[in-house]
Amino acid sequence: MQLGFQIVLAVAVGNFGLASFILLRNIRDIVNISFAGYAYSIAVWSFGLFMFSISKEPDTALLWAKLYYSAPVFIGVSLFLFCMSYPDAEARKDLQKKFRKIALPLYTVSAIFVATFLSVEGFLIDGIKPGELNYEIILDPVGYLIYSVYFVGLYFGGLAFLLRKLLTGERQYKQQILLAFIGTVIAGIFGTYFNLILPLIGNYQLIYAGPFFSFAVVISLSYAIVKHKLFDIRLVVARSLAYVLLLGTIALGYGVILITLTSTFFETDEVSTNLQLIYIALAVVFSFTLQPLKRFFDRATNQLFYRDSYDIETVINELSKTAATELDLSKLMKFIISTIQNSVKVEFIYLSVLDNNGKVFDTAFSDGAEDKYADPSKIIKLRKTVVIKDEISQGSKDFRFLEQQGISAVLKLRSNKELVGYMAIGGKQSGNYFNVEDKRLLEIISNQLAVAIQNARNFEQIQRFNITLQDEIKAATNELRSKNKKLKELDQAKDDFISMASHQLRTPLTTVKGYLSMLLEGDAGKLQSEQARLADMALGSAERMVYLITDLLNVSRLNTGKFVIEAGPIDLPSIVEDEMKQLQRNAKIKNITLTYTKPKNFPTVALDEGKIRQVIMNFTDNALYYTPQEGSVHVSLEASSKQVTLKVKDNGIGVPKHEQAKLFGKFYRAGNARNVRPDGTGLGLFMAKKVIIAQGGAVLFESEEGKGSTFGFTFPAEKIVVKE
Repeated sequence: MQLGFQIVLAVAVGNFGLASFILLRNIRDIVNISFAGYAYSIAVWSFGLFMFSISKEPDTALLWAKLYYSAPVFIGVSLFLFCMSYPDAEARKDLQKKFRKIALPLYTVSAIFVATFLSVEGFLIDGIKPGELNYEIILDPVGYLIYSVYFVGLYFGGLAFLLRKLLTGERQYKQQILLAFIGTVIAGIFGTYFNLILPLIGNYQLIYAGPFFSFAVVISLSYAIVKHKLFDIRLVVARSLAYVLLLGTIALGYGVILITLTSTFFETDEVSTNLQLIYIALAVVFSFTLQPLKRFFDRATNQLFYRDSYDIETVINELSKTAATELDLSKLMKFIISTIQNSVKVEFIYLSVLDNNGKVFDTAFSDGAEDKYADPSKIIKLRKTVVIKDEISQGSKDFRFLEQQGISAVLKLRSNKELVGYMAIGGKQSGNYFNVEDKRLLEIISNQLAVAIQNARNFEQIQRFNITLQDEIKAATNELRSKNKKLKELDQAKDDFISMASHQLRTPLTTVKGYLSMLLEGDAGKLQSEQARLADMALGSAERMVYLITDLLNVSRLNTGKFVIEAGPIDLPSIVEDEMKQLQRNAKIKNITLTYTKPKNFPTVALDEGKIRQVIMNFTDNALYYTPQEGSVHVSLEASSKQVTLKVKDNGIGVPKHEQAKLFGKFYRAGNARNVRPDGTGLGLFMAKKVIIAQGGAVLFESEEGKGSTFGFTFPAEKIVVKE
């Protein structure tokens, strides 16, 4: 046997082992599948070539020759698919979605091509003949041309994908792509020469060189895998060893048990019912012990190959449990940092939470991260959710920024496209790179942590707002209290002034009224008509001044608690009559008809005479003021078994509807009233209402703007009528 064919056998074994490792890593990933398919096909090709070289019988040699020529078809398909997806994750995902549209048809066509080649005699291989390698293959030129075009087309198609990615792809992948491209070119050049061109001219002496040079692709990709962490070889080896130990334990343990039981209790080779029961029992035991044994060997191999290993599901469960219930943002952030740092075993973690405007809302960090205040603006510009520093081109700004900060990985936390925060992670304590398991963990927890942090942040924002609002309310309340105290002091000063001024004015006004009355009565001689008119007007003004002072005094007494009702038996019809006589003078001046019909058989009532006189005077005097000349004012007084009622009705200016509700307020006057009488105080109606209500009565009021008003009061008869 030539040394070259021994190397071919070694190539077959090496490719088979590497393909198995890669496939065990992730059997669902299209890159793993296509790479494993490529390596498996090379292994079959190499093994077929080796067996052809040692075959002694023509039929056996023909069989291995067909296998030797069948495998390269699948080498071409697998290489094409691998080059499409390698090494960009996005391209890999896209190809995964289109697998049935691209990969499945290619494999189907290749299978049909191989099936035709194997079943149709004379297609591609016309036969074999004795030669220097025991036998040589007689090729059909037409079939061989179709075969070569198909293989070379797939080969150059894959090479075109690699070349395009090398020229236009992202920089962090170019070193990987360059290694794959160089290996593929080397394998293509030498494989075409030694395994397509030379056999066509009948030279089979160097056909072992093709598999040897095809191994250049495998070597270059393996280097890319180890150097640039496309796959985690350590994890593949660890898991493979775990599966070998698991299968060995099961085979040895259960095999020994089965042999012992059958040799002890059964002497026949026939399968009895009892033996079937033993098989069933062992199957049940196997089902219950498989997973515990698998976990045991996983942990054992992890400790051997991964001193910084962890169980992803355990970490995710721990984070999920707390993230779903914890609303205290500070506690949640510390828990996240502690859990990830203890699991992944990194040097530090810096966690920053952003508000709705992208500003830093809160931060938390582990020991050793106090000075790792990564610039949020630069973190936000990173495009991917999970950024691993070692996957970025070393010449890029992002790499230099992360290197300067001592950051090995960045996890961006997004919830409904909103960036709620980011996590800057230092290097591993063991000095190892971040592997695919670490990246997978960060990708899985990204959205979950983002939602949890967003909820906790919103809850804290509400709490902070409540605290701020409480502080603002407290400050505003204190300010209002201070201002209210000052207002009370000012109001007290005002009341004191009004009380003092009213008392001081009342004495001279009484004197003025007295002298004016004496002049009008002729005590100083008979007055001429014009003199009498002027003196009468002066007396009316003095009386109104007395009424105003009385209102001011009563307001002052209300504020000081000295407003007292002194009710006693009074003849209300006579009191109304007296007040009407005093107001007849004002009615004549304005040419207003003031009428009052004194009721007969009116009961004696118990009211405060002075204050009720003031009310009657106020209602009637207002009616005279706000009724135009030649108008009329009618005063009526009625008594029934239920109530006593006084009404003062005029046809004056009335009160606007929108101002009626405020009319009896302190110092309030309707707009049209201010136009007619600018010097009014707004105290008359206010005090009238106070006097009436204080004695158990109710105010009567009806008005229509431009048509007049009715003011008055009503008292329950049972409360004020004096029983004889």
